[in-house]
Amino acid sequence: MNITHINATDLSGGAARAAYRLHCSLGELGLRSRMLVHYKSSVDPTITPALKTRSPIEKLSYRWHKAQHEHEMARYPNKLGSLFSAQMLPSLFDLAAIPPDTDVIHLHWVCGEFVNINAVAQIAKLGKPVVWTLHDMWPLTGGCHYAEACNAYTQQCGSCPNLHGVYQTAVGKNDLSQRVFKHKQQHWQGLPITFIAPSTWVGECAQNSILFRHAPVKVIHHGLDLARFHPHPPQLARQTLGLPLDKKLILFGAMNSTADQRKGFHLLLPALQQLENGADCELIIFGSDQAPTAQLTYYKTHILGAIHNDATLSQIYAAADVMVVPSLQETFGQTAAEALACGTPVVAFDATGLKDVVDHRVNGYLARPFDPDDLATGIAWVMAQPPSPLRTQARAKAKRAFDQTQCAQHHVTLYRTVISSQ
Repeated sequence: MNITHINATDLSGGAARAAYRLHCSLGELGLRSRMLVHYKSSVDPTITPALKTRSPIEKLSYRWHKAQHEHEMARYPNKLGSLFSAQMLPSLFDLAAIPPDTDVIHLHWVCGEFVNINAVAQIAKLGKPVVWTLHDMWPLTGGCHYAEACNAYTQQCGSCPNLHGVYQTAVGKNDLSQRVFKHKQQHWQGLPITFIAPSTWVGECAQNSILFRHAPVKVIHHGLDLARFHPHPPQLARQTLGLPLDKKLILFGAMNSTADQRKGFHLLLPALQQLENGADCELIIFGSDQAPTAQLTYYKTHILGAIHNDATLSQIYAAADVMVVPSLQETFGQTAAEALACGTPVVAFDATGLKDVVDHRVNGYLARPFDPDDLATGIAWVMAQPPSPLRTQARAKAKRAFDQTQCAQHHVTLYRTVISSQ
């Protein structure tokens, strides 16, 4: 079986990490798996850039459309910081790069001007089965990658709170989000695409959406290499990383961890202030080079920056007493799953994709959404427990639910289903 994955990058970002791990796992199972990307940073020969070669006239057309798009975005000076992608510029993706012997085309995160809305339709009409993993909510919306408090995608987008900077429905109904949504409706209506949801929550979002409520959706969690993400003796991990041996260590991390509002750092701060034993705790932050010293004068904080090495990341997880993932929305929660695999209990909100990852008072704590008080209660509860049972349960959950070989086999079963129904 030959699988062609399409993702904007091979290694950069959570979606790329998940897609690449699946790609490697399928190869280990004996499938021929290839990835087509916009930006390639690895040396893996099974990954190929798939950018269209443009004529001078096409380049000029692209620049004109890009200028028009920038002019359009300038109409929304109050736009929030959340990621918004229209994907209506001329596509950079080269359809001819898809190998003719492909049995299944697997779409992942295709934004960043890589695969536009029209190109998705063209891919789905090639006569090959297409599956699409929902690494975020963009396929379901008029441009937002996470809808947050807005559910307009279940009807029809417009008056986008992301674009207008407010959560209301009385301004700019016929805005860019509605035009993007209608463009998707026009080109994607009835396309034979099967969706893969990394969590039950995002699968329900797909089934509640106007665009894909009739499309088949299969829940398959992201897989992890449990030989890479595994428990280490916590004291040894701390010595290796230069972290204190006599403190309770609270871990927080994600890409752009302190800058991305969706990651919930602003909710972690008041929770940390409430911890009665705060003097005995120190905070570790990875994924951000911004030291939030003004907000954390009461906590000694270790800023580790971006971590690109899984072995180092595994030690960071193992060194911590608790991992806190206070995200507002996650389609899955890879950092939470990685922490569990390393034997570290996780505290998160009882919402969105993290509900599939953390089992309340078994391998962590699920706090009331989005209550800093209960988040603090969860952190305190974990740190008050004997560490061994929680760590054992954390690792057991990862082995049971997130083993990459098992997750890859679930994908293979789905591939066979979509091939047989073609």
